[in-house]
Amino acid sequence: MNAPPIQKILLALPFLLWTTPTWAAPWYNSAFSAQIQKSDPNDPTSNATAQIIVGKESFRAQADHNGQQIVVIFNSKTQKSWTLNTGKKEFYEGVINAPEPPKVDIDLLPDDPQSNCNQPKGPTCTKVGQEKVNGIPADKWHIQVTDQAGQSLLISLWSDPSRKIILRQEVPNGPTMNRVLAGVENINNRKTEKWEITEAFQDKKHTVTKWIDLNLHIPIRIQSDTGSKIELSQIQEGSQPDTLFQVPADFKQIATPTAPQSPPAK
Repeated sequence: MNAPPIQKILLALPFLLWTTPTWAAPWYNSAFSAQIQKSDPNDPTSNATAQIIVGKESFRAQADHNGQQIVVIFNSKTQKSWTLNTGKKEFYEGVINAPEPPKVDIDLLPDDPQSNCNQPKGPTCTKVGQEKVNGIPADKWHIQVTDQAGQSLLISLWSDPSRKIILRQEVPNGPTMNRVLAGVENINNRKTEKWEITEAFQDKKHTVTKWIDLNLHIPIRIQSDTGSKIELSQIQEGSQPDTLFQVPADFKQIATPTAPQSPPAK
């Protein structure tokens, strides 16, 4: 069964976050609505358009699929999510395939009270100085991690405390991430910072370019080096009705479908 357009868009967004699970990431700094569109020349079947609506503590995405409107709602306070079929007036708890919504471009830095560094049994995080990374002043951190086998690993991380983002991350004999500010541009009548983010490991490299809205601090355009693209347009800032983030009283709850299983490795 093909995924509905809304699922295709949500599933296309895992690279929006580098360091935190989707729902655990910092919440949006203001309410807004927008149209989101995904396109991929290598997989035209994944192209889709949907509407997203963000409230004080809730997120909603909706799209039409086979004549039916499919809606996903997430409440950040309760950490619960629902999928609704408005035509059938049905809903189930959860969202199949663990989708990733577009999120605010802010990382939980080592000195943030909510970061893993400040949690029980978390890694040991030490600020070792300040350096410029690609021309931007940054705090340099050493993150000491110990795995279940007792092996220790030292990760180097450079963060921009003013933007609250990670600029560079290096793992010995492992992957690296580097983030470069490529300029300031207007996208869909919104002022943005253009960032080129590159992950590299051994002989493989992957680059994603993100245009970050200077007011909302969310990526309103994401372009991958593979050709895939995600873009937000028709952005309207302002408070949203609470009813948009609630399951209507006359909707019937049904069993949550079973997520498709990946084939076993051969």
